[in-house]
Amino acid sequence: MSKRELDNMNNQIVLIRRSMCQLSATCNNKRNDIACLQNQIQVLEGHINGIKNRNQHQQEEIQNKSYP
Repeated sequence: MSKRELDNMNNQIVLIRRSMCQLSATCNNKRNDIACLQNQIQVLEGHINGIKNRNQHQQEEIQNKSYP
């Protein structure tokens, strides 16, 4: 194998390693984004449950007032 071929292979290895590092960083960023979105979903579900509970409580109060 010639020196030129070895140099080309080494350059390809360097490029592949850089690509792998960039892809790894991108994957980590996406994982963090997903974790953040999951946390936001939990917060929103908590708000929804709170609203449902208040609505149910208000409906019960209305029914209790309608039937003395």
